[in-house]
Amino acid sequence: MSKILGELFLTGSFIRNSGESVTFNSHTPLEQCLFIQQIIRDNELKRSLEIGFAHGLSALAICEAIVKNGGTRHIVIDKFETTHWSNIGLDLLSKYGYSEVVDFREAFCYETLAELILKNERIDFAYIDSVKQFDWILSDFFLIDKLLTENGCIIFDDVSWPGIRRVVRFVSKLQSYKIIGTIPVSRINRKRQFLQLLTKFIPYHQKLFRDDVLITDGDLGINSRCVAFKKIQNDNRNWDWNANF
Repeated sequence: MSKILGELFLTGSFIRNSGESVTFNSHTPLEQCLFIQQIIRDNELKRSLEIGFAHGLSALAICEAIVKNGGTRHIVIDKFETTHWSNIGLDLLSKYGYSEVVDFREAFCYETLAELILKNERIDFAYIDSVKQFDWILSDFFLIDKLLTENGCIIFDDVSWPGIRRVVRFVSKLQSYKIIGTIPVSRINRKRQFLQLLTKFIPYHQKLFRDDVLITDGDLGINSRCVAFKKIQNDNRNWDWNANF
């Protein structure tokens, strides 16, 4: 763990260049920042993108990690950093010397992601920590997949939220992606496991029950708060591919 991250999480605050003290109240936990850095370090990732800025602690963790790998640019997208978050994240990154690394985009994610695709940009790491709505997160993933290189990684935060969990279930069914880590460790839900067992004794259970009843989140290895995937190959699905999720 870096000295900077250690001090920030120990104090729970930082002093802006203006002299104002800011207390962190909406941020990525320390163990998750370290998990992100481990994924970046272990996979030698350099070109990164993040959706959601807020207080900037995850952005700081990512910048530290990619710079150690020789990276020079971290794209951060947040439509509300200036208005809702009062530029706290930008000030944090500036204070610790990462202003030149951060490529901040004050726009909706679908606008910036589409723009990057049209410019033939490529990334090898993405971190999604924004809204909790299924359609927004699925759109983010669809567009990020077009930017993400083979062997690149993507991490979803807040996977306990139902909308995000549905997207992560979908990604787990894709042959082009594999789970490479979760924080905390994915756990088995014993009640769901028992219900799953009971359904198997019901005739036509595969037609009667949703896929998340028949195959639990624990079975898929995604019953966690934060899930990391690796893109092991480019998308080669047939035009009529389908999977229940």
